Amino acid sequence: MSDLGSTEVSEGYRESPVQNDRAGLLKAGADAPKVLCVDDEPDVLRGLKRILGTEFRIVTADDPVTALSLLEHDHDFSVVIADVRMPRMDGGEFLTRAKNLSPMTTRLALTGCVEWDPADTHPSDIFERLTKPCPVDRLHASVAAAAKQHTLLTSLPEPLKRLCTSIS
Repeated sequence: MSDLGSTEVSEGYRESPVQNDRAGLLKAGADAPKVLCVDDEPDVLRGLKRILGTEFRIVTADDPVTALSLLEHDHDFSVVIADVRMPRMDGGEFLTRAKNLSPMTTRLALTGCVEWDPADTHPSDIFERLTKPCPVDRLHASVAAAAKQHTLLTSLPEPLKRLCTSIS
């Protein structure tokens, strides 16, 4: 299996809900979970889009400020995957703000930094931490589990949703 690596630039953000891209590859349909990928490295965003785009609707943002704006205006994201080290705002702060804007969206931290201290991010702010390079099967399994978590949370009755978001 290959690792997360490289393939398609994102200026600001892009969404890929189309059925077929120019290369003829099958893309996820409109009912697939929507995933926001945030990283300042274009190669990583391209790799995430290529690897996950057949199962998930992928939206990419190359900076955390743009991603927060997307989350503020679109609460339809099942999962957000964010790099830990980015300019303008670190991933820990981004994931905490993302949780405040969209508490039902499941959050994954993606890091190439071995020295990153998970204590920098409140444990309830992330569902799982993934390390770059991330094996494709692990990435798929983690995003699928995060999407399932989102489905479970959003299917709860409103009083339980409020309870879950207040204690997490």
